[in-house]
Order: sequence, then C-alpha cells, then structure tokens
Amino acid sequence: KPLMGKSEDGVAALVSTRLPAEALYHFKQIFVDHFHSSTVTALEEGKTTATPAILADELENPFEGNLENIKEADCVLVIGADLVDNHQVIGFFVKRNLPNGTKLVVIDPNTNPLDKVANCLIKSKKGSDTDILQGLSAAIAKLGLARSSYTSQPGNSLKEASEKTGVDSETFLQAAHLIASASKP
Repeated sequence: KPLMGKSEDGVAALVSTRLPAEALYHFKQIFVDHFHSSTVTALEEGKTTATPAILADELENPFEGNLENIKEADCVLVIGADLVDNHQVIGFFVKRNLPNGTKLVVIDPNTNPLDKVANCLIKSKKGSDTDILQGLSAAIAKLGLARSSYTSQPGNSLKEASEKTGVDSETFLQAAHLIASASKP
C-alpha cells in the first residue's frame, strides 16, 4: 500500500505477451486498476498478443496449445518470434523435430535464427502481420486447401496481399501449401 498511486517511485510491472489473453487482462486489472501503476508494459511491447475474437469463435479447440502440441506438430509457423534466444524450450523442440519431417515456416521481416533451417521464409518489406496472414488465407483458398468454408473478403486477395506486403504470390502459395497440407499444424 505505501507505493500505491506514486507516479515516480511506485509500482512498475512487466509482463510477457506469451501469456494467455485472460492472464494479460487480470495483470492489467491488478497493476493499473488496483495499484494505479503508471508503468505497466510488456516485455515484447508492440507485439500482437490476443487471439482475434472472430478466430476464437470459429475454432472447435482452444486456440492456445501446449508443449506437447509443439512436439507432435508436423508443421510449425513462427511469426516474428525468436525461438532460439527468447523461447529456448519451444525452439529446442521445434529444431529437434525438423529432421523427422516437421516443416517450418518463418514470418519475420528481420533476420531470425531459424531462417537457415526454415522450409519457407516470408520476409515482408511493408505491411503488417495481419496482411501476411490475410495473404496466407487467400493462398490457402486459392489452392483449395481450406478445411472450412472460407470466402475471401474484399481486399483479401492474393494479389492485394502481395501488393500490401511486398511478398510474391509464389511465396504465399508455398507457405500455404506447407501449412494446409499438415495434419497436425
């Protein structure tokens, strides 16, 4: 209680965006709403953290997985995460499964330690992760590999995604094929 509400020497709170959305909400509630901390931030500030509500509603299984899912995956999609330096356990299991046929798709505009072992690299020159994911969705639909009824939304064509991101259509199609062909992505 003695630190509550102090602006310069009060409570500072850091959280990892790797936590589930519910945990992030409660973290914010505790430190901002209850302790009135003016310094609450994420270790990976600026990164996407929560599952889009639309996607969560459409999924039959929980969105977030566990380490067993990574161990059994036959295709892994890494978006802007450094699994080698920042998420070593998951990175270890991903790399350990590659010789067994697990496919790896890395989406990261920056150099990623997994680039050299990836089956497909998506290096956007512009746009956002959402633009990349819309491009992958459009590519999966174009290949006829969608597992549910997917209709391309206006502004979500493969050509438009390529224009928004600077990623060529063939790269989107290659990544889409790897992801959609997996039985345990």
